[in-house]
Amino acid sequence: MAIYNLGTGTGADAYAGDNTAVINTVSGTFITLNAAKQFPVESPGQRFFTLPATSTVYLCLNANAESGDGTGTLYQYSNALGSTPASCPHAAPGNATIIASNVSACAFSYAAGVGTRQGVAAMTLGLTKNNESVQLYREAHVDNVP
Repeated sequence: MAIYNLGTGTGADAYAGDNTAVINTVSGTFITLNAAKQFPVESPGQRFFTLPATSTVYLCLNANAESGDGTGTLYQYSNALGSTPASCPHAAPGNATIIASNVSACAFSYAAGVGTRQGVAAMTLGLTKNNESVQLYREAHVDNVP
């Protein structure tokens, strides 16, 4: 679980682990943690969020077009919460699955909301084969409730 998870700064980032704790048991309205924990920041709305043990990560490598074909690959893999790399990896990890090949363009972005507004996560994916291309775009609203 996480308290006041903003994803930034000390005390408000679940990937850093400073505002998280493991739930041991739930009984009625009582939650018992695995170990005692003093959370660094109080939630203004008195909320907590449950988190999965792993997250799904997408990694796009070598996205370009050459000789009429996309040269990149889009991968998907699971990553344990708290072990997110500090920077984008230059190679797919061993547990990665290929999601798309012939990738000619790839971009992921996130625009954080503020206060009561939602953030937006977006992905643009370009695929090229035999000099024919298609551009795919998808965005999703992300609840921005600390």
